[in-house]
Amino acid sequence: CRICKQTFLDAPNLALEKILSCIAFPCKYGVNGCPESIFLPSRLQHETVCQFRPVSCQFEHHGCEQVFSVKDMFWHHKMCKYAHYPHENILPNMPKRSKAKTSPDSGTHNGDITHSFTQ
Repeated sequence: CRICKQTFLDAPNLALEKILSCIAFPCKYGVNGCPESIFLPSRLQHETVCQFRPVSCQFEHHGCEQVFSVKDMFWHHKMCKYAHYPHENILPNMPKRSKAKTSPDSGTHNGDITHSFTQ
């Protein structure tokens, strides 16, 4: 230290850690609206599940750049203009679906309508 000339140790300060564990600190997402104050030992756990933590839209890979709090993301997904893009790996490879009526002789019961898939 430049003032007292003491050397700093890389060892944990147990007395200070004990004092800090008795103090509730505001959530780091308080600026986003989280009203919680959390004791230091459980702070990381709270911030991992905090409903005010920012998350990117799940349609980011389609071009959405919006970031909202977890609690607001549900509503954004309902209105996101990128939400209705078809998933490129599924829809082009889906077999075409056609309805065909079968006769009672073909093994279906009571003339049920079956769906046949053609590729």
